[in-house]
Amino acid sequence: MPHNLLVISDSANNRLVVVNEETMECQNIIGNGKIGLVDGNYSEAQFHHPQGLCHIYREGTHYLYVCDTKNHSIREVNLKKHEVLTVIGTGEKGYDKEGNKSAES
Repeated sequence: MPHNLLVISDSANNRLVVVNEETMECQNIIGNGKIGLVDGNYSEAQFHHPQGLCHIYREGTHYLYVCDTKNHSIREVNLKKHEVLTVIGTGEKGYDKEGNKSAES
């Protein structure tokens, strides 16, 4: 994670809040607060009750992976480009009880 940043999943408001953990000042808002499954820049992106977060540093870039629970999807946040992308899921609940199917099936 970039130095001294804390990301809070603000599920009730369908967004992520990026805070400086030393000053507790808001640094950024990821998502416009509207319910939806929309990719794009921070102000365009839409979530539906995001909850779990995971941080990964890969090839010089920090990424967040977000469990977008009511969209039944995993979202990728590129902290360098300020972009959100859906990497798994279509917004529909899956019913594969046997497993081994693709995420888009």
